[in-house]
Formats: sequence, C-alpha cells, structure tokens
Amino acid sequence: ARPSSPTDKMIEAQHEIPRASRLLSEISLLQLLLCFLLSLGRVDAFIVGAVIGLYATREQDRQAVELYMLLLAAGAAMDALYLLTCEEVPPLLFLGVLAGLALKAIAAVPCVTLRGGLPRRRLASLTSDDL
Repeated sequence: ARPSSPTDKMIEAQHEIPRASRLLSEISLLQLLLCFLLSLGRVDAFIVGAVIGLYATREQDRQAVELYMLLLAAGAAMDALYLLTCEEVPPLLFLGVLAGLALKAIAAVPCVTLRGGLPRRRLASLTSDDL
C-alpha cells in the first residue's frame, strides 16, 4: 500500500465534512426536541445551543461551530451540576438529563471534524449588485 499524500488526505477530509454536518444537524435536532420535553420539568437554557448547532451546520460557519462546542461544554457542566445538586429529581427527568448529556458528548466528535474542515473565515456572499 502506498503512503497517503497530503492531497489524498485533503480529499478524504472533504468527504467527511458533509457526513459530519448531517450527523451534527440530526443531533442538534434531537437536542432541540429534548430541550422542549425537558422544559416541562425544568428550565433548560441549552435550547439556544441546539439552535446554534442547527445554524452552524446549515451555514457551514466555523465560528458558529466553535460557539456550539463552547455551549456543549457549558451545557454538560450545567446538566451535571443539576443532577449533583438537586435533592429529588423525578426519574423521567433524570433519564432525560442523562440523554441530554449523552447527546452533548456524542456531538463533540462531528463538531471537531466539521470545525477542522471549514475555512477560518466565511466567504462573502455575492449580491445582485456585485454582479
């Protein structure tokens, strides 16, 4: 087997971006649904994070992906703090918060892949006046 060239690695990375983007979009949608359901039992500010995750994947915006990664970490810390400090958490709510923690952990992998494949700055959009 011949060694991979930098070009081969770049082509392979370009194929990973759509897959990571699709996966992250699906995870963000699940997080949004879970936030809505958990809001029946507690306030969950991570709903903003889920919306930013959807935006980041739709617009392929590296800065939004980085913000989403930061919100994933903060949301996971808040969920853990909630489970550790609340005296009586209803079993269904406990399972929902654990599911949210699992989704946040799973989302980290496609986030790193997507962030690595996106340009540092977004290309400016052309308007009809620019043509």
